[in-house]
Amino acid sequence: MYLLITIVFIAELIIALTLILSIVKADRYVTEMNTKIITGKNTAAVILVDIKKVVLNLRTGVNTLIDLIKRKKREYSLKVMQTVILYALMIFCKGKYKKAAIVFQLMVAINDYMHDSEN
Repeated sequence: MYLLITIVFIAELIIALTLILSIVKADRYVTEMNTKIITGKNTAAVILVDIKKVVLNLRTGVNTLIDLIKRKKREYSLKVMQTVILYALMIFCKGKYKKAAIVFQLMVAINDYMHDSEN
């Protein structure tokens, strides 16, 4: 009878030791994961700040590009309007005033030369 009690007691000790070792191993694993998560959190915070800076710089660059495109559009629209008006005047005056047409052609040539010299 004492032998049975001793065997059961030893079995309970073995089970208890196995549970204790499993708990200690799980505690180590949780501690390691906690350390990795804290390190990753700090790294992620730094990366997010860098990403925010990149997005702000990109937004500034896109706004600058949009402003440049609008300005160039206005410039080209003005040049096209000037050219259309000048050629319309030439066509209008060519039939009635032959000498004025030569003056307008000279003005067109000067205008084209000035536009070419700007670029």
